[in-house]
Amino acid sequence: MNDDILLKMRAVFQDCQKQAVILVQQHPSIHKGFVADMQFASTFGTFLGEIKIKHGIDIEKDSMAQRLINALEKTDSHTIGLIREEIYDALDKMQAEQYASYIFISCFPSIYKAMSEK
Repeated sequence: MNDDILLKMRAVFQDCQKQAVILVQQHPSIHKGFVADMQFASTFGTFLGEIKIKHGIDIEKDSMAQRLINALEKTDSHTIGLIREEIYDALDKMQAEQYASYIFISCFPSIYKAMSEK
């Protein structure tokens, strides 16, 4: 049973690596404004949906990813834009090889919390 969860999480992390590449291509220095926010919502929203559909894993309720899902459900473009800014602000402070880990933790913050408690 634990091996199954571990395999799913590895697969999710691989998807996070792909999502990191997409986020770099949609960086605010290249794409700005409402259309860029909606492009972000579409690609990141699709990524989050695939975690559930493809891997059968729910996004944690208190995660940034869940906040984005809630904003997408309400078509709240202002909140979507704020979340996009938050994500890119964090990514701009990291090395590129850390992006996938950040995206993963944005979906599953309890994993980071558990690791930092040890």
